[in-house]
Amino acid sequence: MEEINTMDSHPLKDKDKKHKFIIFLGLFTIFNIIGEIIGYFSSNVLYYIDLVSSLVYFFPATIGFFIISSIVKKKDRPELNLWSKIKLIVGMLIVEYIAVFIIMILTANSIDAVDNPIIYTVEDTSLISLTIVLAWSMFAEEAYKISTFFLFNGSFSYEDKNRYWISWIITSTIFGLFHLATYDYNVLQCLIMIGLPTIFYGYLWKKSMRPSLMWAVHFLFDYLIIMPLYLV
Repeated sequence: MEEINTMDSHPLKDKDKKHKFIIFLGLFTIFNIIGEIIGYFSSNVLYYIDLVSSLVYFFPATIGFFIISSIVKKKDRPELNLWSKIKLIVGMLIVEYIAVFIIMILTANSIDAVDNPIIYTVEDTSLISLTIVLAWSMFAEEAYKISTFFLFNGSFSYEDKNRYWISWIITSTIFGLFHLATYDYNVLQCLIMIGLPTIFYGYLWKKSMRPSLMWAVHFLFDYLIIMPLYLV
């Protein structure tokens, strides 16, 4: 009798078009980092890398988010009611804010942090416009994050503890470096202030396996930092 494998196959062997697209996003994330490193030495290269990255960022990557959602919806994942989802989101926000605050204190004298460029658009952009752009971009960033995790873990699920967390550590590192050009190639800031807190999303994914919750935490984290600038 033929043995039925209920586990997710390794992504590189998966013939499903949706999974192949997710693999593409994961590989593109790595390609983008390599391009930005090369772009550090050549402004012409960086121009084309940013152009391609922007095109993928604002359309295919966003589509990838909803493709991932459609895939994991059919998987065996934790059952969560509305209250459980809210608790996870609020809990994650509290933990992430505390973690970032502690990191900022510990690295105050060792990392010359660069502000996110979006802060400088506040005066010329309405809150509604900024909200739409931020919400849309978070779809893309979470797609990159989850697809990179899928690339290294071999599945979306928590199946092997060691592989799962190693995959999230790699994903967090890559996600931090993905912001190199945004933060003026401040490697330590990207790795420690962005990459390190991203590891907490591994816990959220383990507990929910829902892209929508990943998006909600990421969006609210950034939004609650930016929104007060409109009140000043």
